[in-house]
Amino acid sequence: MHFLQKELTKIAKENGIFIPKDKSIMDIVHDDLRVCPNRGVRKIYKKIIEAGGHMKEHYQAATIIDLAPFVLWVAYHDTAYRDPLFWIADELVKDPEFREDIQPFVRKPADWYCPVWHDCKENTRTSRERGEINQFQLSPDEAMFVPERMFEKKDEMLKLQKDMEKEMRLKDRDTT
Repeated sequence: MHFLQKELTKIAKENGIFIPKDKSIMDIVHDDLRVCPNRGVRKIYKKIIEAGGHMKEHYQAATIIDLAPFVLWVAYHDTAYRDPLFWIADELVKDPEFREDIQPFVRKPADWYCPVWHDCKENTRTSRERGEINQFQLSPDEAMFVPERMFEKKDEMLKLQKDMEKEMRLKDRDTT
């Protein structure tokens, strides 16, 4: 994100955007969105900042807090993208099934992947300090974030689901 900010600041200056010496393009973007006269854009911006605040790792927070507002800022200020931005937002807001469609994916911030992973890494650190695991091992909960382990768990869950479905079919036969 730091490299991206430096490059974007350089490009912005080359294209005539005045940026004071002690600021970057992201400072300009944040200042502009914070006081934006468009209430819808301002609300989206505030939710982006709130979401970033739930991240426990700095680089994850920075990615959300800088990347998403930049995209929002460009979409709001560039007439080529403004109309699609508001059309998409309007379509989603007026779709009565939208909330239902996304509900299986909506999690409380404390249950988001990144904050949970952060806590699990802390469990690994604590377990290592106590001598419960060596420096190359992960705590069982952090191990779940290793792709190979995730696939194993997924396979276990799929097998369990198939077994349950088979059991339910057998039970259905017994009652008839």
